[in-house]
Amino acid sequence: MSKYRHVIFFWLKEPTSENIAAAQAQLLSLKGKIPGMLSLEAEADAFRTERSCDICLNTVFDSKESLVAYGTHPVHLPVIAYMKAHCLKSLAADYPTQV
Repeated sequence: MSKYRHVIFFWLKEPTSENIAAAQAQLLSLKGKIPGMLSLEAEADAFRTERSCDICLNTVFDSKESLVAYGTHPVHLPVIAYMKAHCLKSLAADYPTQV
């Protein structure tokens, strides 16, 4: 069974330092609370270029099934709502990984 990586790039409506920190805290609040989630990073972009997102979420799951279950996990739902309310847009990629 393959591990799966789930990466999301977020652009906030108001990308102030405070708002970026608050969104990052929301994402990091998932750490250790989702079955099958092996790792989670949520970091602000360091270079802030015109191509940069504001925050990148990078997670690894033990299986495709765990990643799918994460989408509707009760701990995840309030974080989704928060991010939707504060984000201008987001882009995601999900793929099998060896790491």
